[in-house]
Amino acid sequence: MTLLRAENLYRTFPAAGGFAGRRRVRAVTDISLTMYENETLGLVGESGSGKSTLGRMLVGLDKPDSGAVYYRGQDLSQLKGQDKKRVRTEMQIVFQDPWASLNPRKRIYDILSAPLLYHNYATKADVGAKVTALLEKVGLSRESGERYPHEFSGGQRQRIGIARALSLNPALIVCDEPVSALDVSIQAQILNLLHELQDEYNLTLLFISHGLASIKYLSDRIAVMYLGRIVEIAGAEKLFSSTYHPYTRALIMSSPVPDPYRRQEPAALLSGEIPSNIDPPSGCHFHPRCPLAEDSCRQEIPQLMPVPGDHTHLVACPIALAGGGL
Repeated sequence: MTLLRAENLYRTFPAAGGFAGRRRVRAVTDISLTMYENETLGLVGESGSGKSTLGRMLVGLDKPDSGAVYYRGQDLSQLKGQDKKRVRTEMQIVFQDPWASLNPRKRIYDILSAPLLYHNYATKADVGAKVTALLEKVGLSRESGERYPHEFSGGQRQRIGIARALSLNPALIVCDEPVSALDVSIQAQILNLLHELQDEYNLTLLFISHGLASIKYLSDRIAVMYLGRIVEIAGAEKLFSSTYHPYTRALIMSSPVPDPYRRQEPAALLSGEIPSNIDPPSGCHFHPRCPLAEDSCRQEIPQLMPVPGDHTHLVACPIALAGGGL
């Protein structure tokens, strides 16, 4: 069942030094995707590729310049009043920085109880028990409710952020690089926690990350972004075993592995720097760094097309499709 569908999303921001808003940063360009119930969709790409902006638009924290987001068939931009309030409770987000996302002046009890009371998910009589249940669900003691954010470690603060996201019984949670600021051992704990909670609550997750290992571990499908566009999307195992887009291959080959004898393949290395998203290259944005680039790549914008024999594996590279993959 389709839970959320995005169609032709565009989002730009004013660029620093621009005159009267004429220079714009193109954060998201013509993105369409579908998320299904109870799945985890991984979103990976370099910094500045538009991952966080896309995640914020999907839950309604940021409005697209054009395009639409449909949640259970309803256009989010058309919802008003109680309908909008109801849908907003079903879509939550876990932010990258657990310190910045928690009010330092509030006790953890107050942070978790406020949304429960405001949205009538608890009464004053039972809110304490529900806050305790949330804390215990994410591996924290009931006494944690009386403490302040600065009294916790980064991993514990992220657990509090997850508890807050769970408090309203959501169907969809956007996890915006929730483990990037944590130690490796703590990352594993948070990933396992998310996996367990998804099974228990039948959650749909959008998991945004730089780390390919965590993306592969948690995701059912993976979408790869480059300079505001999705260039490849496939099942997690399929993406790693049958890579098509040269950018996806470069990401995979650049991921460190504990093998001192591994050698980087020359064909997987990228030259040059990431282009500016204020003035991106014409045609395929990736062509200045692409080892497969031809003259047509500089003129035509490639669209996501299915791999022969697999309609779920989409690639925005006609050259790679014609060559049967990399």
